Amino acid sequence: MARQHPGHRNGIVGFTIVELMTVISVVAIPTNVAVPGLRSLSASNQVTASKSAFVAAMSLARAEAARQGQVVVFEPQAAGTTGNEYAKGWQVRLDDASHTVLRSYEALPDTVKIGTEAGSETPATFATTGYLNPAAQHRYRVCPADLGSSTAGYELTLTPSGTVDVESLTCSS
Repeated sequence: MARQHPGHRNGIVGFTIVELMTVISVVAIPTNVAVPGLRSLSASNQVTASKSAFVAAMSLARAEAARQGQVVVFEPQAAGTTGNEYAKGWQVRLDDASHTVLRSYEALPDTVKIGTEAGSETPATFATTGYLNPAAQHRYRVCPADLGSSTAGYELTLTPSGTVDVESLTCSS
């Protein structure tokens, strides 16, 4: 049973429909303004996290080649599409008869794509010295899949010495 209040019409305390609609409007308008910004921030964070995991995997491949004195391969786990060759994840494995996988990485979120640039080989093979064999640069782009939400991305250059240079870039289709 509703509380009785002598100062209100019919003596019942509560909200009018006008008061309720005002509160909903005050909450809804800032929410509609903030949500697109949060999506963009989330997409940017996923691009950055994917870049960091990708660079860490290449560094692991180089270190393991030198540590184990064996050739190590850094490659996509499965075939991806052009411009998103690493969508299904990547792995670091020994280049031995059994192709022993040292570490595998999960597929990318749908909001990120990682692909090679024209002329870059896939996979990257690290010699026992930690250098690439053949000694050629590999270039990768880490970008948001939906270029409408954010165009900030990264270009990764795997140098012949096996180190990775990271540069910010503006992604375009």
